[in-house]
Amino acid sequence: MGYFEVHSEPGNFLSDEGVPVAVVNSIYGQKRIEIAFSGIEGHAGTLKMDKRNDALAAVAKFILQVEKYARREKKNLLATVGKINVLNSASNKIAGKVTCSLDIRSDNEELLSNAYENIYFSCEKICDKRNIYFEWKLIQETEPVICNKKLRRLLEDSISEKNIQLVPIESGAVYDAAIIAKVVPVAMLFVQSIKETNHHPVEGLEKDNIAKALEVSESFFQKIISSPDRSFRKKEK
Repeated sequence: MGYFEVHSEPGNFLSDEGVPVAVVNSIYGQKRIEIAFSGIEGHAGTLKMDKRNDALAAVAKFILQVEKYARREKKNLLATVGKINVLNSASNKIAGKVTCSLDIRSDNEELLSNAYENIYFSCEKICDKRNIYFEWKLIQETEPVICNKKLRRLLEDSISEKNIQLVPIESGAVYDAAIIAKVVPVAMLFVQSIKETNHHPVEGLEKDNIAKALEVSESFFQKIISSPDRSFRKKEK
C-alpha cells in the first residue's frame, strides 16, 4: 500500500527549466510560531527616542534578523514573517503591543530544529536590549518527509521513458503526502505551472503538461502492478 500525489508546482523552477514534470524528492517540515511583543505605548510627539520601549521597532529588527539568518544558511531553509498586527495602532502613537507570525521550513530535521532555537535566542537578545517582553508560542509543526526511494525510482523510470529530463526538486509547501507519509510510503509528482499563476486564483496548467503527467502516472502505475517487489512499507529515515 502507498500514496501517490500529483500537484501543480508551487513555484517557477520547472517553468524556468523547461521541464513538464518532476519527481519530488522531499517535502519540507514546518514550524509555525506566534510571537507577542509587549513594550510601552507612548505619544510620538512627547517621548524622546532614547526613552522608548517601541514594540514595533523590536519586531522590525526581528524580521530583518530572521531574513539574515535564513539567507546565511542559503540552502534548504526558509523563514518568513508573513503577518503583523499592531494593537490599537495610530500614526502618532508608539506601539505598545505587536504580534507577528513566524514560519520556518526545511527538509532537514536538524537544520529546522537549529533554526527554531537560534531564531528564538535572536528574538530574546533583541527584546532584552530594547526592554521588550515577548511571548513565543509554537502553534503547528510537521516533520520533514523523504519520499519513498523505491517509488521515486519507478516514477523516475516512467519519466525517462517519455524522454523527459530528470531534475531534482523538493516541495517547500506541505501537502497531503506529508501527513499520509506517517502511515504509508508516499511518492509525489509536480507538474509545471503556468509561470506567475501558481497559488493564484487563476492558477493554470498547460494542456500538454497535463497530458505528460497523465502518461507518466499511467506508466508508473503499470510498473507498480508488474513489479515483483512490493516492499514499499518500510519507513525511510
